[in-house]
Amino acid sequence: MTEGIWISPTEFLSFSDTEHERAGLLSELNGSGILGGFDPYSWLGILPDPDPVLQKTGDGIKALRALTSDDKVLSCIQNRKLGTLKKRDFAFTPGAKKGLEATPDAVRVCEALEKDLENVDLYNIMSQMLDAPYYGTAFSELIWEPNGGSLRLKEIKPRPAEWFGFDGFHRPVLRNNENEPIQFGKLVMARHFHDAVNPYGLRLLSRCFWPVAIKKGGIKFWTILCERFGIPWVIGKVNGDETARRSAVSQLTAMVQNAVAVVSNNTEVDIHTLDNKGGNIHSDLIRMCDTAIARVLHGQSITNEGGKTGTFAESKTSFDALGDFREADEHLIITFWQELAWIYTKINAPEGTLSPTFKYIDPEDYESRAKIDEAVSKTGAKFTKVYYTRNYGYKDDEIEVGSSSPEENPASVPPQKGNKGDVSKDEGASDFSTGKKGNEETDDPDQIALDEMLDGIIPEAADAHGITKALSEIINQAESFEELHTRLEEALPELMGSEGMEEVLTRAMFAADLWGRFTTSSALSQGEGTK
Repeated sequence: MTEGIWISPTEFLSFSDTEHERAGLLSELNGSGILGGFDPYSWLGILPDPDPVLQKTGDGIKALRALTSDDKVLSCIQNRKLGTLKKRDFAFTPGAKKGLEATPDAVRVCEALEKDLENVDLYNIMSQMLDAPYYGTAFSELIWEPNGGSLRLKEIKPRPAEWFGFDGFHRPVLRNNENEPIQFGKLVMARHFHDAVNPYGLRLLSRCFWPVAIKKGGIKFWTILCERFGIPWVIGKVNGDETARRSAVSQLTAMVQNAVAVVSNNTEVDIHTLDNKGGNIHSDLIRMCDTAIARVLHGQSITNEGGKTGTFAESKTSFDALGDFREADEHLIITFWQELAWIYTKINAPEGTLSPTFKYIDPEDYESRAKIDEAVSKTGAKFTKVYYTRNYGYKDDEIEVGSSSPEENPASVPPQKGNKGDVSKDEGASDFSTGKKGNEETDDPDQIALDEMLDGIIPEAADAHGITKALSEIINQAESFEELHTRLEEALPELMGSEGMEEVLTRAMFAADLWGRFTTSSALSQGEGTK
């Protein structure tokens, strides 16, 4: 009896059906043979290369390698690769979950991997892996040797792309008589934009095939044209029989070598040059091909076209496009080392150990940090000597931190190391929260009395309307007397209302007038008493 369950009065679901459906979800789709008819490569276990140029030429990767003999192709490849290879600061770090420390096994496997890579020419390996954008895929074989209870990575050998193909499941195979499948842990690949249709990757050099071919043919024809019509023509006019004409030809031919000719009186010699009435057709053709090559390999053509000028915005946009290509190459290198570290961990570490992480270390941007510190210092924050030594690279004996008092030491951020700029404030800057300017103390008795009187008037109105906190923020944020005046004019009517504002100003002006009259009368009385 079939085991199952009735899910409705008329429908019975067998347990064997559910197991079959689950197996279908866990398996992968095999699309080999769907995109075309019979192909001998697929019959042999290797998917055909879908690259249209290689299919027509029939020469395989060999045809693409020949393109690097072109000066434009080679310069573009070198320019793009060196932009990524110049980043020499990189490191492996032990794998760890976010917010947690790395386990002892993760630390151990990371240290072992770094030790194995000490004698490996990483620069050369990364240079060859950066060929992936041009040939679609770059392959490296891992050479192992026993080391106690584990395997040591002895060497990394880049291998030619001609050695490998892909089967119907997009797994790499060795192109030998048996189309031998590659064992796990023997091969690491760097692939450029591979997809479900093309496991070989997108080859940029195949997109340069026709521009290079047209350019090569144009240069050859241009050279022949220059040889035939680029030098002056020596034309002789001879009045005589065939013998005289042959003698003139011999004399004019010798003239080409030694620039000397002896002719009879009845012979005229003219030198004609070819006028360039057809324009620069051939040079324009070659320039067009170079532009097409640069656009394929760099994404733009302005940064490597000599003699062409453009706007600053165009140059910046073009340089950013080249930077995007180099950043993509950088990610390709990161992916390559991440896969190698994952394979290394699977072979030499217990199950569940996180593999090491590869990353580039960008140099510290001191200028941006100094600008941020300047903005922070304006809020009243003070930095310690430890902060400067840790974040700006100063040594303990290279910097001294001044007084922590803002009035005595207005400068809160030191100048960037090696930079003449100074982000400190000017001495004597006003401090509106204390009523002082710079380091000067206010000791005028009349001013002190007026300030005390205003402190008694304004808080009364302010407390009545609940705006003391708002006024304090306005005064603290103002950077000049003009700004403070503008801020108060805008804020007070809204905070206090027209009636409250009018009352405060009337009382303040009245009190100031009375105090002025009193101080004037007192000064006159003191003057008369001294006479």
